[in-house]
Amino acid sequence: KGNGLAKHIQRFKRIVNWAVDEIEWLKNNPCKKYSCPVKKSKRKKLAIQQLVVLEQKCFKDSTINYVKDLFLFSCYTGFAFADVMALAESHFEWDTDGTIWCKIYRLKSDVLSPIPLLKDASIIINRYKDVPEAVQRGSIFSPLTNQYVNRCLKIIQEACEFDIPLTFHVARHTFAKTVALKNGVPIETVQLMMGHTKITTTLIYAEVDEEKILDDMVGVEEKLINKRKIVMENFRIVARHQEQPV
Repeated sequence: KGNGLAKHIQRFKRIVNWAVDEIEWLKNNPCKKYSCPVKKSKRKKLAIQQLVVLEQKCFKDSTINYVKDLFLFSCYTGFAFADVMALAESHFEWDTDGTIWCKIYRLKSDVLSPIPLLKDASIIINRYKDVPEAVQRGSIFSPLTNQYVNRCLKIIQEACEFDIPLTFHVARHTFAKTVALKNGVPIETVQLMMGHTKITTTLIYAEVDEEKILDDMVGVEEKLINKRKIVMENFRIVARHQEQPV
């Protein structure tokens, strides 16, 4: 598709530029004036209402339930699928106040990502960490392939009647936007927890939507009323002073 093609052309241009400027294999650059327009795509995520629906959904198939829990775990932590599969007990630390920290170097960016686990994420870990297959493998979760998980997520999507395709990336985006940013977590903190090397990557998730506008506008009308009262009172004070005889 358009963006995928643009990415390939960008990489091809990089090679051609190298051939012209660095090693001089080419005299002219045929790609010099060609631009690669990338269409900005809106990151799909679950709204809080959809997240609650998914939490309450129960399936007869134990594997489907397991995939649902893996997806929810990513919604609570922002971990990519490969990071979830790589989790081991050595990645967890306990503070004296009872806070459970998960500290893992992200496989994609090799950036340390410390995350204090939410209660919902801790419940999921305790549910699966003692499964014999996971214990034998030395991991928290039993292994599944990404392709198989995505097939199961399509079944979950249809059962929950969601209007967006469920993938593990959707869970990661849900953590960034619905769980973190919309609940007041600073974007610099989200960047660290998401394992991004550049904050510009995290800014993609900070798009403004109708719900964000409503949240930001809460109390504005009341503040305007209070300020209007103060201004009117100042007008009355000035008027009284002007009416007094000299």
